[in-house]
Amino acid sequence: MVMSKCPGQDTRYWKFEDIKDVECHNCGKNLEFLKTDIKRKCPQCQKIVTNPNFNLECAAWCSFAEQCIGEIAKGMGAPDSLKKKLEEEVEKKLKKEEAEKILKYVGKAWDISQREGTEFLIAALTITYKLIKDEYGEGEGKKIFQEIRKRAEVPRMASDEAMQVLEDLENENFKNSCARTTYEALYDQKIELEEEKESKKGEEGEEKDGKVKRKIIKIDEDLCDGCGLCVPACAEGAIQIVDGKAKLVSEIYCDGLGDCLGECPQGAITIEEREADLFDEKAVEEHLEKLKEEEKELEGCPSCQVSEISREERHGEEEKFSGKISSQLTNWPVKIKLVPPEAPFLKNQEIVISADCVPFAFGDFHRKLLKGKPLLIGCPKLDDKNMYYERLMEIFKHNDYKKVTVVNMEIPCCSGLYGLVKKALEDAESKADLEGISIGVEGDIK
Repeated sequence: MVMSKCPGQDTRYWKFEDIKDVECHNCGKNLEFLKTDIKRKCPQCQKIVTNPNFNLECAAWCSFAEQCIGEIAKGMGAPDSLKKKLEEEVEKKLKKEEAEKILKYVGKAWDISQREGTEFLIAALTITYKLIKDEYGEGEGKKIFQEIRKRAEVPRMASDEAMQVLEDLENENFKNSCARTTYEALYDQKIELEEEKESKKGEEGEEKDGKVKRKIIKIDEDLCDGCGLCVPACAEGAIQIVDGKAKLVSEIYCDGLGDCLGECPQGAITIEEREADLFDEKAVEEHLEKLKEEEKELEGCPSCQVSEISREERHGEEEKFSGKISSQLTNWPVKIKLVPPEAPFLKNQEIVISADCVPFAFGDFHRKLLKGKPLLIGCPKLDDKNMYYERLMEIFKHNDYKKVTVVNMEIPCCSGLYGLVKKALEDAESKADLEGISIGVEGDIK
């Protein structure tokens, strides 16, 4: 039986601070919350506002806990058993990679809650719901999340609060400690409320406007050779090649997790902790959307009309006496960023992917390398590597190639094209053989 009121929260023993005003994150109206209220609907804007002072920590010591919130109270007395139960159900329900990702961040939330003495359950549920929703969408994600919650014997009110905490998080409302714990676990950034910042000013000096001390990538330009392998590794589009070097486009696009570190062959990227702008998930979404729109604009250009070019066979002697060298180009367009993955001319046994300088340096490019194969070209130093990776991966998914030939110049920054194609082939699970050809600046094959 679930009790409607906790005997351990008798109003006769309440203190002044047990009733507080909380500002609606949407319209700013003050709402009065009792410490037993989980959430309230704002009468002005009709948005749900959670109580930042509500938590389930009392279940760890209250003798009425099991009567109040059910079987889950048994785990509240020893939070690590609750953590194990949630982990078990996540592993049972989800794919291995998805489960590992969730458990990684739940583990971080556990460490934070132990260090800060904050509520673990709601933060763990919020992380679980967010990552499932990101993977499966809101409708299916909510269904899967509730199944895991039930099997882990978590009370419905806890999952309801977790979903509300996620909404607060998306609205950058960090008054709830669970929202702050969740954010820190996901992005390695500790959120401090204004009152906390004010209390530190006297000890640490004035903080720079809009900046916090957090982890963020650092790029050593002396080590960077501009190969661009880090660009597709950054899902947020925070890195681009500018003037032949990898650059952090904006601090707000970098989550500080360092997915790009392992892709740099020169070791030019490291993680440092310094004053930086907060990671902004909404700004990242807008940034990525803008990049996609720029791609669409290019694809709409009349000069990008997809076409196949028929080439008649010419005998060597005929070509020799006419003095004309025949082009072997069989497709248009040729630039990677302009070729749609479903283009008919891509249906072939083999394909050539070349750095755009190669045909100028290697005089026999058409006859020796291109004949009978579609061609894609690009500059691995100056173009958008993330876009290249995404486009190539889609092309490899749509076409079953037996062989992919990558031709690049011998200079270091150009060699990144081979690694980029290799990664796209692997992620597309293509079985094509990969051949790399390097051309010297004097036009010879290395």
